[in-house]
This record gives sequence, C-alpha cells and structure tokens, in this order.
Amino acid sequence: MLERRVVLDRISPDGKWVTLAKILPDPIGGPCPGFICVGRSIPYLFIRPAGPGKLETVARAVATVGWWRGRLMIDQQKSLEEGQSICVLRINTDFHCARNVAVDPIRDLWGPAGSPNGRYIAAAAAPRPGPNETTTKLDGYIALYSSGTAQLVRNLTHGQHDSYPTWSPDGSLIAFNRGHSIYVIHADGSDAGRPRLLVRSGIQPTWGA
Repeated sequence: MLERRVVLDRISPDGKWVTLAKILPDPIGGPCPGFICVGRSIPYLFIRPAGPGKLETVARAVATVGWWRGRLMIDQQKSLEEGQSICVLRINTDFHCARNVAVDPIRDLWGPAGSPNGRYIAAAAAPRPGPNETTTKLDGYIALYSSGTAQLVRNLTHGQHDSYPTWSPDGSLIAFNRGHSIYVIHADGSDAGRPRLLVRSGIQPTWGA
C-alpha cells in the first residue's frame, strides 16, 4: 500500500524532532514538478517529536529535506522554467518558505545539509533536465553554498553520482554517497575534489556525536 510507505528522513541537530516522508494519495491533484509521482500519489513531508507527540504536515511534493540551525530546509521549484533551489521554512510546521539559502543558475539542488556553524549549505547539484527530458536527477556534484547569500561558494566534488551530504560535528568534513559507496571530503576544499572512500556499500551516511 502506497500510503504506508514511510521514510525516516532527518533527525534535528538537538535530537528533539524527526521528519518523515510519506507517499500518499494526493487530494490536491496539482502538478508534481521535478518528482516521479506514482499514479495519483505524491511525497508529503511530516514532522513529529522524537518522543511521543503529534504528527504534523510540513509540505507537499518534497523529495529531500535538511536542517539548518534548528529549522527545516526543503527543495522547491517555483515554476517549470526555474531550477530546483533550497529554502528554509518560516516555521517548521509551515508550508511557506522564509527565504532561499541555496540557488544555482544552471543546476537543480537536492538533499541539503546545514553546517554546524550555520554559514554553509551543502547540497547535491544535479544537471538540469533539458526541455525534452522527463528524467530528473537527484545526484551530481556536492557543492557548497553560502546560507547568507544563497550563492555558490565552491564545488567540493566532481562526480556525477554524488548525493546525501552530511557534515561532521566539527564542520571540517562532509560524508556523502557516490553511487552505492560512501566517501568523505574536507569542507574547505583542501583535498581538491579528491574524496576518500570510507565504505564500498552503503547509503545516506550520518555522523555520530
């Protein structure tokens, strides 16, 4: 049953909140830009306390989510002509974006992760589909953006299948997926785009304390 498909997306930095993505029948029936919808079902994002508590709806048609200074970030596409950007929500139980924190003029952005000091957003920067293409990629380079200006700071990797960046607690390293393997790279770019292999088989890495 599609309505029972649940994915644990992200735990907040303070460990108090959990986001959940569910594939549900869509009561709105609107467009699903940039996503692979299943029939008339679409991804919805929810948030709930890590302990007992109420599940609340956050957003419709969201493929990836991340945390920035205790606030949720989501991917958004304002129109079919514009690319996929990353915005921070006004409040964590609100559908509305407060502002963009990562924008790329030529690529779509997915899977955001805020740095521990809040200055940067790491995201997967994927090639934007052409006018006649129907497939949307959620992987590409791992790129760094300024959370203050939303502009590109640097490309950290030069792969074409990199995704799911996650910061080390001290903000010096970023682990990510390359295909079905896990790599790590310095966030300051000091290793010149040459990541180090950690695990040959794994997905969606995360860091312990």
